[in-house]
Amino acid sequence: MLSSPLLPTISHGLENMPQGEAFALLVRLVSAMIAGVVLSSMGCHLAHPVRRCAYELTKVGLAERVSTHSVEELVQIVEEIGAQIWRLAEFQCDARLKSDLISLVAPVCQPATKII
Repeated sequence: MLSSPLLPTISHGLENMPQGEAFALLVRLVSAMIAGVVLSSMGCHLAHPVRRCAYELTKVGLAERVSTHSVEELVQIVEEIGAQIWRLAEFQCDARLKSDLISLVAPVCQPATKII
């Protein structure tokens, strides 16, 4: 499974936040990352990998299940989505799309690493 660890500044910030604020921040991060992939996929062919990823991410239905997640689970979701975005960016030949994807994930997560 791929994972993109949160940037140290974000991890430290989450550790120093009250639980409710950390939860709200993580929900906003997940939502923003998903929305960013969806917006980046606009104009791409239906079979394009970014378009398929956008479809899969929106199919997850996080909004309906968010209240059942803990802060730790939300961190894991952010790191998994971040890894997906890094992987998509790595294999893009369209420079604009690659730049859009990197600018979406670079302020939040480190490049993806493989977890065995």
